[in-house]
Amino acid sequence: YIHGVCRLALQFLEEMPRRGVYPNLHTYTGAVTACHRAGQWQRALDLLQGCRKSGLEPDVFVYSAAVSACEVGRQWQHALGLLDDMHRHGVAPNGVTYNAALSACEQGGRWAEALG
Repeated sequence: YIHGVCRLALQFLEEMPRRGVYPNLHTYTGAVTACHRAGQWQRALDLLQGCRKSGLEPDVFVYSAAVSACEVGRQWQHALGLLDDMHRHGVAPNGVTYNAALSACEQGGRWAEALG
């Protein structure tokens, strides 16, 4: 069921422009969250890139959902990379973002990176 929700969210995003409706940050946050819940961290990161390609600048909510997807996928390197990306783009992480990044590092046995 969960993987189906992720797939449905991706199809929804793809179909929107054909119907004259374009995704916004809320739409991307929902789609990234669906992929996060399905354990599809790579698709979540692809959606983050798709957000940029569509001309939108991801906000803290889109980033937080992507970092959470990396947490679930035990992708600590990507989680920390997203934090760096946020800083480069002037997006301030929030508690959800930091907690997910810390948890990703903890799951990967990378406490030094989490604290550094």
